[in-house]
Amino acid sequence: MTIRGILKHRALVQRSTVTNSSGNPGMTWATVTAALPCYLDASGKAQTSGMVAPSTQTSEQHRTGLVLTAPEADVRPADRLTVTIPGMANSTWVVEPAPSYVTHLAGLHHREHQVSET
Repeated sequence: MTIRGILKHRALVQRSTVTNSSGNPGMTWATVTAALPCYLDASGKAQTSGMVAPSTQTSEQHRTGLVLTAPEADVRPADRLTVTIPGMANSTWVVEPAPSYVTHLAGLHHREHQVSET
């Protein structure tokens, strides 16, 4: 079975780039791929980030997930993915370091990227 039949979602892949406008360095997002075939499994539970002060009960919640891509997909850690799933609102995710490489008898099958929602 090929991975391409499973990759039913599409992602806009953006990578941060450093710009120099009028001598002032800055950061912008450049589009790498406009419609990358992928599959987002966003069933991960929300995780709390940061410290919660004892006097407050607020904290930031971020969902985690897993994005499957073809082995040759140009996705790197810290890339921003805006995933489109038919019938659902778009969601934006940041790619975490160290993807998993999944193999089968014929070789590399797909890559799995841990992501967190922004």
